[in-house]
Amino acid sequence: MRAPASRATACRRPGWDFPASDPIYAPFYEVALAAHVPVLVMVGYNGSGAGLPGGGGVELELCHPRYIDQLAVRYPTLRIIASRPAWPWQDEMIAVLLHKPNVWNELHGWSPKYLTDAFKREIRNRLKDRVMFGADYPLFRYERLVADWRALGYDDAILERVFFRNAEALLTPPLTGS
Repeated sequence: MRAPASRATACRRPGWDFPASDPIYAPFYEVALAAHVPVLVMVGYNGSGAGLPGGGGVELELCHPRYIDQLAVRYPTLRIIASRPAWPWQDEMIAVLLHKPNVWNELHGWSPKYLTDAFKREIRNRLKDRVMFGADYPLFRYERLVADWRALGYDDAILERVFFRNAEALLTPPLTGS
């Protein structure tokens, strides 16, 4: 069997009319499971539709971490990447990450200095293996984000996990029989 070209794939973006846990996505999740690739699901506030009448039709509620929780229950072996910091629901995202071992969080689109104090604290502790760097280049230049992460006072071991070790562990395909 040929290795998939991608190590992860995205399934839900803002503006779609169904939460990530909706059965409409079941065929997609089944394919991801069979291919041994994680899925990426957007959570929290985003710029799509911001400032437009009616938010351009984007329902922020559909980006709530509760749907990641429901998805993780329905597919306990599916590796799920919650994408973005899940603001304004960072406490709820922390709870999902702590409760569901098949969920990780990739933090693109925001400087880490805007994470809540609770989230910053958990990155040092219980979430040190579950949080991954994300950029949103060219909106945020890598140099700026790396400097922002360093300014938070994390030691090199935590930064190494956030910058690449956690993603490396998540995206390494599991061994399969021959």
